Amino acid sequence: MVMMFPCDSYTCTSLQVSGIRSTRDPVDLVKSWLVGLELATEAEVKAVEQKVRKEVEAAVAKAKAASPPPREELTRDIYSGPYAPPRMCNL
Repeated sequence: MVMMFPCDSYTCTSLQVSGIRSTRDPVDLVKSWLVGLELATEAEVKAVEQKVRKEVEAAVAKAKAASPPPREELTRDIYSGPYAPPRMCNL
C-alpha cells in the first residue's frame, strides 16, 4: 500500500515512519473499527482481504498477458485545447 507521509526517509527516522503507518493507515483503521464495533470478525476481514488480493492478482496477470495498446491510444483521452500564453502582469 502506498501512503503519503508528513515526512520522508530524509526527515523521519524509521521509528517515526512505522508509528505513522500504525496510526494513520486507513485500511488498518477501518479493519480495527469493524472488529472493535463487532460489525465483522477477524476471520471475515481476512476473507475479504484474501478475496480482494486474488482479484488484484488476477487483474495484474491479465494486464501483463495482454498485448500493448495501439499507439493512437496514448493520446486518446488527453485534453489538448489551444495554448494560452501566460499573462504578463507587469507589461
